[in-house]
Amino acid sequence: MYRNSKVVTALAILIMSSLTVGTQAKVSKSSLKGTTKKNVAILWREPEDIASRNLFYGPGGKSHEPRGTLRSKRKT
Repeated sequence: MYRNSKVVTALAILIMSSLTVGTQAKVSKSSLKGTTKKNVAILWREPEDIASRNLFYGPGGKSHEPRGTLRSKRKT
């Protein structure tokens, strides 16, 4: 049983080390100087005018509000 755990451990180390061989190195900020805005992904933007936004109904406004009754499919 002790030998089996050694083999499993050795295989796990081999697999983990082989997975890290193909990973890319970190990109420095100086190498991004020539990139255009089309190449850079934007994760979040600061809201420009939060006072004018409809935070209750959302971008569609009241006209796009869901209508009808909601029912649960769960049997009671």
